Amino acid sequence: MRREELIRRRGTRTQREVADSIGISQKTLSKIERGERNPSVNFMARICKYYDEQASVLFPDIFLK
Repeated sequence: MRREELIRRRGTRTQREVADSIGISQKTLSKIERGERNPSVNFMARICKYYDEQASVLFPDIFLK
């Protein structure tokens, strides 16, 4: 399941730019965006802070009700 909101929020920034800003590899960010990998709680918090958004918005597949 692609995480469309993460991709949308990245906008014109490259995966490498975002990954460098939050301290993960571009390859890891790519897998997270494609839904092939779930971030650790620590990295999820960093991603949420970077985008200034709640985890339930960026990772709806993890926080299904």
